[in-house]
Amino acid sequence: MSNRSGFNMLNEGDNDKLWGTIKTNVSGCFQKEAIKKVIECGYLSKELRPDIKYWKQLGFRFHDIGNRVFYQAIMPEGWYMKACDNNEKGIDIFDEKGRIRGGMYFIASDLNPYACTYLYQRYCPREDFDHSYGRTEIYFGNKQEVLFLAGTLPEFDPLPEEVKPVIYSASFLLMKAVEKFANEYYPHWENVMAYWGGTNLKSQRYKMEEMWFRDKEKISFFAGSIYPTFLAPEKVRPVLEQAKQRLIEAIDIFAEKYYSNLKNDQLVR
Repeated sequence: MSNRSGFNMLNEGDNDKLWGTIKTNVSGCFQKEAIKKVIECGYLSKELRPDIKYWKQLGFRFHDIGNRVFYQAIMPEGWYMKACDNNEKGIDIFDEKGRIRGGMYFIASDLNPYACTYLYQRYCPREDFDHSYGRTEIYFGNKQEVLFLAGTLPEFDPLPEEVKPVIYSASFLLMKAVEKFANEYYPHWENVMAYWGGTNLKSQRYKMEEMWFRDKEKISFFAGSIYPTFLAPEKVRPVLEQAKQRLIEAIDIFAEKYYSNLKNDQLVR
């Protein structure tokens, strides 16, 4: 049964058999199998975000099969579902261009099965941790289209306790800068129907202004990086400058705590 352009309707016997099987086992292995069956049968949850009318505008059709959690859905031409790579309870929903347009969160349970299906905005303020570099990126866009990268911050938990409040304050300001950019250049970004008509945009990743402390041997403390303020949109610059000052403050706190005997010229930003 194809899941790319539409689904055949299940008869009631098939529905009862599927749901009865899902409710009999809640192990991690079975969760994966339940996800697979939900995809094969073309189920979408009755809990939809946003409202069902937006899904119908995109071309979805829903058939009530008497299941308290799921509809059976016919998707728009070319759309399909696939199990998430990094979440055993997640399903990604792709459009005909292979872009992730939404997802479903599904818990298979004999006591309280739950599923929620949602659409994504094309672009939004994001805070993603890059495991390759151990840094959090704060930006506007999506993982494929980074339209404005305000800054990056180090992994929070290993930081010295003395600098955590300042780094947290910097993260708040960087997100504020991202939101200012979004509202200025993409005022309808919160609308899940907006901006999907255009072609994919090239990610804008400029060389960031990094701030760190080092002694004669090596970098001892990376405070973060900031989008170059002279390149930033005018309305965003003041907030970026405030975030930059917070990172400088974090470096000063670190230096005073651990390297108070060093001269000022050893503090490199």
